[in-house]
Amino acid sequence: MSAQRLICTMFLSEFATDVLRWSGRSPRVAMSGRSGMRRLIVNADDFGRAPGVSRGIVEAHRAGILTSTTLMVNLPWSRDASDLAVSVPALGVGLHLSFCYGESLASDAPSLLGDDELLDRNLARLQGRLLVEDIDREARAQLERFRKLTGRNPTHIDSHQHVHSWPEVREAVAQIAQENDLPLRAIDADHRAFLRQLGVRTTDHFVGDFFSPGSMTADRLLIALESLPDGDTELMCHPGYDDAHLADSSFRREREVELMLLCRSDVRQATAGTSLVSFADL
Repeated sequence: MSAQRLICTMFLSEFATDVLRWSGRSPRVAMSGRSGMRRLIVNADDFGRAPGVSRGIVEAHRAGILTSTTLMVNLPWSRDASDLAVSVPALGVGLHLSFCYGESLASDAPSLLGDDELLDRNLARLQGRLLVEDIDREARAQLERFRKLTGRNPTHIDSHQHVHSWPEVREAVAQIAQENDLPLRAIDADHRAFLRQLGVRTTDHFVGDFFSPGSMTADRLLIALESLPDGDTELMCHPGYDDAHLADSSFRREREVELMLLCRSDVRQATAGTSLVSFADL
């Protein structure tokens, strides 16, 4: 390199640093954004909810952008889902704690049960009467069942209907995550700050825009993917095939729409420049 070119390069570098200093940003922060440090976890809830759901989740991983899922361990199809996951070793599999659907696995957690002796699906009633000690027992029992089904730890923990984020619940679940060094889903900035204060790993951002049936469209998904911020982001989804075992669910045909969208070529292309990872990479 000529002396003239070297001097010019040094001047430009110093000028760029000064600009960053004047703007109140450090050179490191600016470089991290420019270097494309964006990582995305595309996580499907409800693995094991029904056979069709589990098949669809695996297909979304094989043919689409799905990188992660969470297993419901208290349902009749949990074992089949666990066996199915063996065929896709790159798919991250976490634990989808359920405090409001299916069978209770704890030996004694009466405050979580409805009149049918199953976990209470009435969220308002559940929130009004749950006992933290029952949450703790149920969560630990489900974690143990996960280990028995899969022979390993989950990549992370989240929960059905985000119950783990409720103020009455979040400390008990966070304690279990901390004890086992497991990442935990944070659904908003307040929840994220709470978890990090306890030393629990989580993502920097969470895209929960597709929580309700029919909320995922091609345009909305593409916008979400193309506007990802720097850092680690989790995008929650619910792909699958409709299934007779979903008769009590409001999320049925919409799962097939999500499956189709996650496998579209333009959706895959929208992740260019973003690293697709799982919670195992946090």
